[in-house]
Amino acid sequence: MTQADPPNRLSRIIVRLWPQAVNLPLRDFTILQREVVGTLYGMVLFACMLGWLTLATDRADVRANWLLMLSGIIFIVIINQLSFFWILRQPDGETEMISGNLSVLIGLATLLIVGPGLIWMLLLAHLFELAHRLWQYRLFVQRWNVIRNSLVSQSTLGLSYLSCYYAFTMLGGSRPPNDLGLTTLGAMLGALLVFSAVLLGCFAMLFLLQIVLKQTAGRRMGMQYLTRFIGLTILPPLPFALLGAVVYSAYALIGYLFWCTSVVMINLIAHWLSKSVAASDQRREELARLEALGRSILSSPPELAALPTLLAQHVAGMFRERRICIGLFDGQILLRRPADEPVDPNLLAWLAAHPVERIWQPHETPPWPGAEGRFVRVTVPIRAVENEPAIGMIFLELGTLEGDPESMLPALQTLGATIVSAIHRVDEHRRTLRLHRFDQELAMAGQIQASFLPTSIPDIPGWQLAATLRPARETSGDFYDLLLLPGGCLGLIIADVADKGTGAALFMALSRTLLRTYAFEYRDDPSSVLRAANERILIDTDSTMFVTVFYGILDPATGALRYANAGHNPPFLLRHDGSLATLTNTGVPLGIDHERAWATRDLTLAQGDVLVIYTDGITEAQNEHEEMFETRRLLTVARTTTDAHQLQEHILDAVTTFAGNAAQSDDIALLILARH
Repeated sequence: MTQADPPNRLSRIIVRLWPQAVNLPLRDFTILQREVVGTLYGMVLFACMLGWLTLATDRADVRANWLLMLSGIIFIVIINQLSFFWILRQPDGETEMISGNLSVLIGLATLLIVGPGLIWMLLLAHLFELAHRLWQYRLFVQRWNVIRNSLVSQSTLGLSYLSCYYAFTMLGGSRPPNDLGLTTLGAMLGALLVFSAVLLGCFAMLFLLQIVLKQTAGRRMGMQYLTRFIGLTILPPLPFALLGAVVYSAYALIGYLFWCTSVVMINLIAHWLSKSVAASDQRREELARLEALGRSILSSPPELAALPTLLAQHVAGMFRERRICIGLFDGQILLRRPADEPVDPNLLAWLAAHPVERIWQPHETPPWPGAEGRFVRVTVPIRAVENEPAIGMIFLELGTLEGDPESMLPALQTLGATIVSAIHRVDEHRRTLRLHRFDQELAMAGQIQASFLPTSIPDIPGWQLAATLRPARETSGDFYDLLLLPGGCLGLIIADVADKGTGAALFMALSRTLLRTYAFEYRDDPSSVLRAANERILIDTDSTMFVTVFYGILDPATGALRYANAGHNPPFLLRHDGSLATLTNTGVPLGIDHERAWATRDLTLAQGDVLVIYTDGITEAQNEHEEMFETRRLLTVARTTTDAHQLQEHILDAVTTFAGNAAQSDDIALLILARH
């Protein structure tokens, strides 16, 4: 009960009788108020009906027809267990269930035969049924609801029976009717009108009383529901009650029993047909709604904020639920109905601790604190992957339910899978955006890294230089550099970081910066450059990466080349006389150990000599058959020309042709020096 709902005398009475009522949500407290009003009204009706029935009962009729009355009561009890129903769907998607049976048909036929004494037998039979239901439902609210329903329904039905009987006899009908003449038919028609008027009037007075007391909030059906109930379940079969009485007049008890059996069979067929049609209609409605939900999810923006709106549009009312809550265990409530009622935190805590598929029947008390029975409740976990921990729960509280609630489980499971797919779609969209941003950042990193390379190739008289870098990805772990050193010398650097990707690119940037710095500090000593760069790399990084480096210092005037090779692929010096020299390693790669030194070696390039410096991206390039390009193919191509630019093109074309459709797996760096 909320602050906005001012307490009245009725509310105070309810709280005095049941103090726990103050903790009920406003909707439940309003229902409880209607129960109290209905109970008081039912007591007044019952007193009126009981007084009239006492005056109208002929004990001699009861003693003379007790066997017939007992037979009719047995058939009525059987039929009361086999109700049939209609499910009416409103334009707004809400559903309305109208249920009934043919027990009134047998009761009215028996009434026309034995008189008002039958009503005592009906009350006695209902008393046993009431006792059973009170034993079944242990909660105060449940028992109150049962008593209220019994008082109102039995009082109204008793008054309607009495009114119908006296109208029939006053209009010229005989007891029992012995023909289907105009007088009898006219009396029966008038009696049926009186029966319907009294039935409708009694319930109309209840609704009017609720309106006066302002206790009709949340009641959507009202008189419209009652009108449909009488029009669909009571009026159509009532004329056949006259037929049952006439059959008794003609064929005595045997004919009456046969007629009652026929009514039971017809009721049974209607019962099974209504269950089948309702189940089929419910499954069709579930499929249509789930399909519409799936289409809406696909056509909506991939945002989790849109999911609650879609669920409210397509799921609310799908299961004719009284309450529904769909939530994730991260605290998000995707759907809550009624929307103006907060979700019980005890329920949320229990669902998070017990994500299981479970059904509680009305006579069962759910295990979370403060819960009561009275309604069917269903819980279904939402799992991203079967047998994995649940990420959320679906909770249903059902009011009037015809059929097995387990039939709803497949639709609820599909709903959970649909929600998971929507969440997965949102996650995939976010992941795609992150990858797109990452690709943009990688592209930017590649552009920055490309800016580290020499912007132009030095033009040295008598010499040809060609250099290129082909990254396998957006960024590269290979690099080359050309340094114009003091004294007219040229520094030649080519290196390969033993990794790929962003980490290798960052390691490359550090290595390039250190090599350039120490190359100008140790202008004529390649080994000192490598030693200083190695120490700085080991101090500044905490990584398992290392880098192979070839660093040479060329004196263009004399052709002298002083170099040191830190674990790099040995360059080839192709002499003008056809001989081959290999510039082998003079030490280990940089970034492995502090206690390392690199030797320096010297050689001279004569006119017509070509020096090919490369990374393993050339010799280890693979084709579709996983065969490598290897050193022998590189040497074969390297001997085709002494022009540096042409030779660079020949080598790159040969690698591309060899690889075919195979993707480039490693970075390629190539530096060619030729003396003319």
